[in-house]
Amino acid sequence: MVGRQDCPGITLLTLMELYARIDAMEAENPGSSVEVAVSYLEVYNETVRDLLQPGKPLQVQEAGQQVLVPGLSYHKPRDADHLMELLAEGNRNRTQHPTDANAESSRSHAVFQVSHV
Repeated sequence: MVGRQDCPGITLLTLMELYARIDAMEAENPGSSVEVAVSYLEVYNETVRDLLQPGKPLQVQEAGQQVLVPGLSYHKPRDADHLMELLAEGNRNRTQHPTDANAESSRSHAVFQVSHV
């Protein structure tokens, strides 16, 4: 999904396209700006953790049709490269345990959320 710089995956291609469209929109509309915010969380053994600001476990709350995670950090990347650095940082913080099939397998679920603000 992520790929490499020489062979980008769908994640990198999508983020590059996102920033290309933001740049084009801002060029067409001088004075306008779009900010991007990202968060990255992990769910492992029914525990929710912030992968970009590790610390105490977080609690998931429902508010009507919304799911909220109070205390989850949000970061504003400068560009697609910075956003990929944040993704890599979060991946390094994921829970890893060896399995029979893979020496470094993540046994958790992760949500990497990209929003415009």
